[in-house]
Amino acid sequence: MGLDTQLFFLCDIFAIPKGFIFPNVFSIGDILLTIGAVYLTQKTMVVAESPKNTTL
Repeated sequence: MGLDTQLFFLCDIFAIPKGFIFPNVFSIGDILLTIGAVYLTQKTMVVAESPKNTTL
């Protein structure tokens, strides 16, 4: 990340301290990708109810 970085808010700027299991850095982009992956997985796995037949 430098002065010429255009999407600086997507860079790794948050740090997880060494006291946790996997100390690392992450970014807003990582969070958005994770939310998208969880949403896609949830939508793929949930079966929609079939519409009930309302004809008489």
